[in-house]
Amino acid sequence: MAMPKWHQIMRPVLETLEQGDVVTSKELLAAMVDEFNLTDEEQAERLKSGQLRIYNRMYWAITDLEKAKL
Repeated sequence: MAMPKWHQIMRPVLETLEQGDVVTSKELLAAMVDEFNLTDEEQAERLKSGQLRIYNRMYWAITDLEKAKL
């Protein structure tokens, strides 16, 4: 599957967090990798800043969920 956009990650992030357990960012990242069946190459994609692309998109999704008070 292609790298999901940040807005496509919102629902899976919310569903993962809804389970009620405390989830680390590493665990949440692993859940998104599994959810979207990301290849090793996709998982390794980095932005110019050096940040992992999937990590960046996951955090934009979290930011918007927080703004929506979800």
